[in-house]
Amino acid sequence: MDRHREYSDQFREKQKRKGRFLFLLVMFLAGLAIIGLLYVLVYSTALQMKEVVIEGNKLVPENEIWSGVMGEMIREHRWKSLFGPNHKAFWVFGKTPDIQRLIPNIKTIELEKELGKGRLVIHIKERKVEGVWCFGEINCYVFDEEGILFARSPDVSGTFIIKIQDDSTSYARLNTKIVEDAEFQNIKTTIEDAEKAGFHARKVTIKSEKEEWWMETIGGTLILFNIKFKPKGFVEVIKTFLKKNSSSRPSQIDFRVPDKAYYK
Repeated sequence: MDRHREYSDQFREKQKRKGRFLFLLVMFLAGLAIIGLLYVLVYSTALQMKEVVIEGNKLVPENEIWSGVMGEMIREHRWKSLFGPNHKAFWVFGKTPDIQRLIPNIKTIELEKELGKGRLVIHIKERKVEGVWCFGEINCYVFDEEGILFARSPDVSGTFIIKIQDDSTSYARLNTKIVEDAEFQNIKTTIEDAEKAGFHARKVTIKSEKEEWWMETIGGTLILFNIKFKPKGFVEVIKTFLKKNSSSRPSQIDFRVPDKAYYK
């Protein structure tokens, strides 16, 4: 009886050892399979990107764009750093990277993915210089057609580019607007209409506290506007006054009151 129990115990122990061995063998083989699959996924040439093209950039260097795109993609999904940007999996998920906050010169970015072909095209649209906005004598920034400041600028003069001198003490930041959209459009379209009529601005000054702005023409006439609205028919009024001989032209025309024009 004792011999039978001893034999049974030995048999059960052998079965346990055999079971543990089979379990460890299966886990080992499964681990090898997972490692092999990961190796194929990460290093397989079939899953590598073959071509990356950046189009539309003229001023922003390609390496700066590429670095910004990669950084934003990894910031959104950390696991992408496992594959790297040369792998198709890097580009499968995720929204279009917001690199405008890093590179204010860029207005829009669009990713065109052809992962089947291993091709990626990064379409860039850069901001165009509309003018220069200055606070004081040396604190100047270029702005685009939407009034967004996107780069530092030296001071400028002349009529080739619009210069707006702001007398406020606002702290300027890149990728921001100084005035509201409607106010900026009032200023922008008024200057454009005046120039189309042949009256070029030599100097534009924003009087923020008074909510008004001044435009001095090349001829020396100072024209005053309310920043909150664009005066109707102001071009015809200016033409009427500035057609006169220089000796009889007004030194100042005031459009700050709606539907009124004053001069002196």
